[in-house]
Amino acid sequence: MEQWDRKAREFAAAFGEHMAVEHQASAMAGRVMGLLLISQPAERAIDELAAELQVSRGAISMATKDLLQLGIIEKTARPRDRRRYYCLKKNLWARLYIDQRANFSDHLEMAERGLDLLKGQPLEAKRPLIEMAAFFRFVSEQMPGFVARWEKESPNLISDLERRYAE
Repeated sequence: MEQWDRKAREFAAAFGEHMAVEHQASAMAGRVMGLLLISQPAERAIDELAAELQVSRGAISMATKDLLQLGIIEKTARPRDRRRYYCLKKNLWARLYIDQRANFSDHLEMAERGLDLLKGQPLEAKRPLIEMAAFFRFVSEQMPGFVARWEKESPNLISDLERRYAE
């Protein structure tokens, strides 16, 4: 058990570092996510998370607040238990990335606003915004097909991986 706890903490720390470096999230929020990814049962109370990660309840409280606001985790309850439990939201990864469609549209709109501002300026001055607009137009056009393909193929992809890791 102690060996598992140490390895779980190591995984959570590595996941926290990844989230901090790659996604500018707090390392503690990433550590909580990492632990929730490998937890059984999937829900954990703040005191359990703090004990397993060997950090303060306050640090966990702040991390879970951030993760709730980002829509990464959800709060649950158990009958006859006053504590609140946290778990990763279902279909998290698809939702996180697919929900970026609004972000793509916002970036495209900002690029177009910048291009409007630069009307009459040389093409060289507009190139960074043209590249930005082209990229986000492309992504916005491709996203519906990507989403449809994911929705069609995800059950089989998930089933294949479930069989592979069924041990």
